[in-house]
Amino acid sequence: MKYLHYPLYCRGGSGFSNLVLSAESGVVAAFLLDRVLVIEGNIAPPANIVQYREHGVTNRHQARITDLMELPVAWVDADDVDYDPGAAFVMGEGDLMNNVFVWPSDRDTQSEDFLHFARGRTRVVTESAESRTAPIVRLFPSSRDGHNTENLGQYSYFFYLDAPTRRVVRALLRGVKPRAPYAELAKRVAGELGQFNAVHIRRGDFKKTFGTTTLDRRPEEAIRVLDQSFGRDEKVVILTDERGDPFFDEITAHFRDSVFVDYHILEHHQKEFFELPLHDSIALAYLSQLIGAEAKDFVGTMTSTYTNLVQRFRGNRGKEERFKFLWNELPNPGEVLKTRGSHPPSDCVPLHPDGSLVEEHEGFYSWNRVSPLLNPAWQREWPESFLWMAGNGDTVSSGLLAEFASRSAEPQPDPTAPRENELTEPNSGAALVEVTVHLVGGVSCRAELASDSEILRDLFQALAAGTPGVLPETPRLLQLPTDGGEKAYSFSSVNLVAVETRPPVLIEEATRVAEVPTQPQPRPQPEKAAEAPKPAVSPEPLSKTEPTGSAATPEPTPAAKPEPAARDRRGAPIVRDISEPTRPAVESPRDFEPLPFVQVTDFLTPDEQSQLLASVLRGESSFARADAETREVSSGFDPAFAERIANRLRLLLPQVLPSFDLLRAVQPADLQLFAHRDGDARNGKDVQAAETDWDEITCTYFFHKESKPLSGGELRLRKGESIHLVEPRNNAVMIFPTSALVEVQPLRCPTKAFEDSRFAVTVRIA
Repeated sequence: MKYLHYPLYCRGGSGFSNLVLSAESGVVAAFLLDRVLVIEGNIAPPANIVQYREHGVTNRHQARITDLMELPVAWVDADDVDYDPGAAFVMGEGDLMNNVFVWPSDRDTQSEDFLHFARGRTRVVTESAESRTAPIVRLFPSSRDGHNTENLGQYSYFFYLDAPTRRVVRALLRGVKPRAPYAELAKRVAGELGQFNAVHIRRGDFKKTFGTTTLDRRPEEAIRVLDQSFGRDEKVVILTDERGDPFFDEITAHFRDSVFVDYHILEHHQKEFFELPLHDSIALAYLSQLIGAEAKDFVGTMTSTYTNLVQRFRGNRGKEERFKFLWNELPNPGEVLKTRGSHPPSDCVPLHPDGSLVEEHEGFYSWNRVSPLLNPAWQREWPESFLWMAGNGDTVSSGLLAEFASRSAEPQPDPTAPRENELTEPNSGAALVEVTVHLVGGVSCRAELASDSEILRDLFQALAAGTPGVLPETPRLLQLPTDGGEKAYSFSSVNLVAVETRPPVLIEEATRVAEVPTQPQPRPQPEKAAEAPKPAVSPEPLSKTEPTGSAATPEPTPAAKPEPAARDRRGAPIVRDISEPTRPAVESPRDFEPLPFVQVTDFLTPDEQSQLLASVLRGESSFARADAETREVSSGFDPAFAERIANRLRLLLPQVLPSFDLLRAVQPADLQLFAHRDGDARNGKDVQAAETDWDEITCTYFFHKESKPLSGGELRLRKGESIHLVEPRNNAVMIFPTSALVEVQPLRCPTKAFEDSRFAVTVRIA
């Protein structure tokens, strides 16, 4: 087991939102380094604790961030591990907010893009031979007093990732979510409030902090900004920790339908709140954030990480988020501050009338374009953090962020003008083209379209926009008319693998649609380049297909030994090589039938599989037959291997089944280890439905000795009226709808030895 020792900001001695930002960076670093995250300072946030004694909130049992939120990596508290943190290999120097974490380590740190990203930062943190082999790694050294106080920063500003890793990391961060009871209550309250706007007006501790203007600001200033975005008759939800401050009297008189959300929860949802696992003021503040993120429009407080998270939550949910603030919180440069919470109001960070930031400069990233007085690491959030934001490779300079930037003072570019790497209209000619759309999992659909059809253009645009199966792309609903327009086949753009056209619709430079040739022509041959790794996932060729109800059990055709799959730096199989400019098409017969399964080969590295097999053979005594089972189940599966397989599935599944939110669903405790021995067979659900249903899936990882003296054990899977006989491959994971399994054929193992069994790790996910 390898560990990443990670002290939270101020070793936990800070506010809730600061600790969330800090923990997120630890989650990503642990994931990239493939280590267990060891959290130092996982305590209840001591800052900004508010008393609600009149409503029975005692703060006697205070929540930690891990009590309220789920982390999608293996983690433990530092107090629960037995090692000396002082013996850790230290990655980086200084503090997080002044460093750039570069991944992979060979990324160009002299490129123009990196210089824009770094914005003057010269310290780089990255993996090395020492960090790969060290049992314990620590991210940044301790400060002089022994406490690391600076592990704070927005992940979007800290991690400089290549395009494939950036997509996977954003998928990972979807798993940093509120625990279900808090998410459900927040959703219920927001739904009952109906449509509303929200404002976060931070008063409380800002009255006692150097460098803020809280004591010098007046309610009319807030009203003037809010009037730019809110209607006076619209409901306004106020996020604050001081409802009793007279400052709010003019605001609630101006916006008569005003709600202080913390008191609204305590007065209208008291029973549900006190039924939560923890119901202190930290939990109440977090609920208020989640509810505020559901607002139609939002204005926040500059330099508040509480506001930052509300803005991020909104952007992640696809809401229009222009990052608006009540006023500038920073003093004029060089100003000597003598009073906490007070300095002469300053316009050193210019804002538009609606509170959005004025862009003063040029640059590839959002933080290049606004006032350099703002610390990009934490004083505000950036659209680059939105989990669906794709970027265009290694730069976001092509205009993808334009709709989120505050450009009201500048002329907007023509949104209809073609940009680099964007598809142009197909040439006229209106020739009929036979189009076959291939989707993740082997599904296809065919239609006839005109060569200048908008639908055909949309299909090619979706292909040019991103890689199939990777969630952070902005999903688009695509529709393909079939049967002469009497039906329509609808699917998400993130599931699109390839578009087959006959006659060929040639694409110039991989993005521009050319005219349909009048005579069949060979496709131009590209310049010879290094051969890309083959993708590890493809619809498996059928070993046998038989009509439903057939009594015969034909011998399966032996499968060719698969070539080793490309792997990422954590050893996980790369499902599709998303760093390549072209994508592999699905190789299949012209009239292939959609298959009810996906099989991914080379799931573990050879070393990992050997270690797992050795561990299983040592634990033979833990296997026994369960009731109604013809296979033996283990009661002693090694937790380390269970965690590794769970993590690998969390990484893999969003790529092959993007409609499932699986990052949190795969837990080590849900995995079961089975041994299939000679004669073992199994009846599945003899489903009579015409089609399989992917609402519940089974993931089974198969492994055995390389020179296996066994045969049989094929899975019989139903798709429509056909039964597909599939042989599980060694070191491969099979993913299929649970309802599709009809039975498992008898396994034949002449030696009858336990060590010659076929082993399987299975998890079901709904």
